[in-house]
Amino acid sequence: MHFVEISEYYAESCHLDVVMQDSIESFARKVEAFVTRNPLAKEDPLYPRILHNIQVSSFTITYDPNWAGIIDISDK
Repeated sequence: MHFVEISEYYAESCHLDVVMQDSIESFARKVEAFVTRNPLAKEDPLYPRILHNIQVSSFTITYDPNWAGIIDISDK
């Protein structure tokens, strides 16, 4: 199964490493909404690659205000 939209989402996901975290979250919500409406889209071979690109572009930063520095940066 191949969806044109998934191809477009994949192309967009290849550039997530240069956008702000809120843009990554917005993109992830957009993809999630699409696959919710079109469950077969999860069968598209590009779908796992999109998820991977979202995952490697997302990160969390744990900040301890008592230390005044970043103490942990980890993948979500």
